Amino acid sequence: MDSNAIVLILVLALVGGALVAATVQTRRRARGGARGSPETSKAAYRELVRAVRGDRACADRLVEYEREGSPGASRAELAGRALRRLERDRGR
Repeated sequence: MDSNAIVLILVLALVGGALVAATVQTRRRARGGARGSPETSKAAYRELVRAVRGDRACADRLVEYEREGSPGASRAELAGRALRRLERDRGR
């Protein structure tokens, strides 16, 4: 292989890596953020409780439902997922 072919392969690898990284970041944003997002557990849960008109028992059930699918997720992430599912189911 000559040096031009090697340079071309390296450039294509870098561009491909950048595209993969951008895709992963976009998908994380679409799902509500990556782990470590600034959303706090209390704020996420409070927003969920507000969405169910103060029914904390309902909010707890929604969080536990999400925990079944993602047992390792943080409480903030679970509350955020529950809120997004609730809004999606309500057609918002």
